[in-house]
Amino acid sequence: IEDVAQRIEDVAQRIEDVTTRNGVSYLPLFEAMDAEIRKAPLSYELNDRTLMRRMYGAIVLRHLLGYDYARISRRYGYSLHADDLHLNDRGASIAAELIRDFVISEDP
Repeated sequence: IEDVAQRIEDVAQRIEDVTTRNGVSYLPLFEAMDAEIRKAPLSYELNDRTLMRRMYGAIVLRHLLGYDYARISRRYGYSLHADDLHLNDRGASIAAELIRDFVISEDP
């Protein structure tokens, strides 16, 4: 998992570098979510099989059994995601707050 986390952090840093060089605003979603996740880190083995099983499982739980994203998150032990890719309400709130703050700060 550390290798995956490091790769994600590297990509976020590259995106920030490109936006800075090109005068484009950068919203620090990775950094905000990383800080939140570090408050209660998970320890699990991440591999393609587990990833796909959780993602398909989340689809079944959501669309066939009617679970909300918070319930799916609890089932998998996640704080910001419903599965290994999609945000739950808490994760989406972090993104929405960053966007709101950016829009407000850019308002003429």
